[in-house]
Amino acid sequence: MLGREAPPDEQWPFRVESPPPLAALESAWSDQAAATREAIRQVRDWTAPQEYRDTDDDGRPVVIAATAAGQFVQLFQHEVHHRAQAINMLRHLGIGVGDLDFNTLMFERRPG
Repeated sequence: MLGREAPPDEQWPFRVESPPPLAALESAWSDQAAATREAIRQVRDWTAPQEYRDTDDDGRPVVIAATAAGQFVQLFQHEVHHRAQAINMLRHLGIGVGDLDFNTLMFERRPG
């Protein structure tokens, strides 16, 4: 969103291959949340085209074109993707997870 170049994957502080202890992840997540809020606050043109470089899953370089609005939607929706993955894995293990609908989790309910 801010037009910064992302570091190569091998330089990221957290990697799937070597996950950190939960306490370190929680602390970093809190810091990242604050940085993300600030990045969103700084966006002035949500529709300006942006390009950035990354590598695909096979290590090949790719150029990705997006807008700040598109990146925000990805950020906002990506949690849903991972929540669905987690639910699916738990169900395959025979673990019922109940109703994890966003409305059920986030909205207050009371008798009407």
